[in-house]
Amino acid sequence: MKPLRWALAGLDHHYTALNLLRTAGQNSCAELAAVWHHCPDQLQEAVEGISVRTAPEWSDLCTDPEIDLVVSMSPPRLNQKILTEAMEHGKHVISVKPGAFDLEGVQALQACAQRNGVVLFPAECLGRISAVDQYAKSLVDQGALGDLLSISQVVHGRPPQHWPGGHQDSWWVDPAQAPGGGWIDHSIYTVDLTRWLTGSAFVRATGFTANVTYKELPLEDYGVGILQLASGAVANLEVTWHRAPESPARSTIHILGSRGAVAVDNLLGKLAVSRHGQGDWSFEDLPQAEKSLNIVEHVAASIQEGRAPAGSAWDQVQNFAACLAVYDSAKTGKTVSIPQS
Repeated sequence: MKPLRWALAGLDHHYTALNLLRTAGQNSCAELAAVWHHCPDQLQEAVEGISVRTAPEWSDLCTDPEIDLVVSMSPPRLNQKILTEAMEHGKHVISVKPGAFDLEGVQALQACAQRNGVVLFPAECLGRISAVDQYAKSLVDQGALGDLLSISQVVHGRPPQHWPGGHQDSWWVDPAQAPGGGWIDHSIYTVDLTRWLTGSAFVRATGFTANVTYKELPLEDYGVGILQLASGAVANLEVTWHRAPESPARSTIHILGSRGAVAVDNLLGKLAVSRHGQGDWSFEDLPQAEKSLNIVEHVAASIQEGRAPAGSAWDQVQNFAACLAVYDSAKTGKTVSIPQS
């Protein structure tokens, strides 16, 4: 089957965008057709050694009849404009996280995807195609852990760089461009992973945010959310920008059920599993995928095979709503109900 032709609109979320460019040649279901970015010097640096057309305007990617899939890694406000234009021209899209600056924005994107009959895959659903997370999900679905009681996740990152090797403040710490700071930066991944693992929706949130390390930042560098799910399970999600500049990123997850548990620490290269009420722990190597799979290849393969990708525009709305509920709680000092949709 002929590969889908995809284009990259914006390199602002360079942590993802540059990796997608570096691995583009490994895709079998998607062919890189064009790239746009607002900074010519960064664009030329990014595409050096890659045979790809550079577009003068992002709108060119949205209207090009030869392009099937538009991937936007631009900041949320511009991302919403790019995705809307692309979907109105019948393109499938992959969205940066968060997909818009406010809840109304991602709801509008969901409506646009439905109206035009196209796929919208949110970047925060990346964990759903991870071999480790899929293994944990299989244990949950098989009943090996019993009824899920709680999920605890901790992620320690640092304030994102404007560009690799640079020291300029990035859009991630600009309140005019980002709807939140250290909490939403990575909690949106943990929120989605929790929803997916449990198969349940968040109903209440209690949150706390602060500037602990970077007191001069206009957005928080620390956030923790305690969120209750409709199933009765509780999620404890702590996300920070407290990692030292030279130290590796740190993430842990602990899934506790009535008859077992799974614990994963990214630094140890192992996961611990207790199954079926046996009481003992086994220590296993982290599962590895047979083939490295990025979000572009996943979405392209799903479209070609006529199946839904692992995440959707609806998931994007649910994830953003939960993150914003934690911010609302932190601001008001009260537990916040999360409307169901």
